[in-house]
Amino acid sequence: MDEPDLSTWLQDWRYAARSEPALGIHSLDPIVVSIDDDNWVTLSATASPDMLRLDMLLDADLPDEAIPWLVRQILHWTFDHPYAETALQFALAPDATLLAYTHLRVSPEDEAPTVMESIHTALDQAEDAWGQILVDALLKAHLEERVPAGEPSALAA
Repeated sequence: MDEPDLSTWLQDWRYAARSEPALGIHSLDPIVVSIDDDNWVTLSATASPDMLRLDMLLDADLPDEAIPWLVRQILHWTFDHPYAETALQFALAPDATLLAYTHLRVSPEDEAPTVMESIHTALDQAEDAWGQILVDALLKAHLEERVPAGEPSALAA
């Protein structure tokens, strides 16, 4: 059986949201969407009839010296970032795989090209945000190396 395209999946999602508001939206399988042949994202239904969850696998070329700082920086990002309205979050797996996820607001009139444009925007925001997190982690790792052993540093905290 062929995988549905984005247009078909959106139609199924809207139908499920209208016909079974309490249960139908959760019975729809997520869809994997190729973005420019080198990025893949997953769209899945949420409890809200006008919201989709977008999961993105990001290329996280991580320098070893930054890894100890990344979890802390990701937590800081959770509470203080410029994309709060999209609920952009990051998760770093033990193998350094980076996953970002967010929510997309989708109106019933939105067709596949409009949703695809929103996906591109969210992917760009996630990559920009990850760049900010990585720069902060590298800076903190560099500052930590410059602090003499045994001396506390307000900047490294």
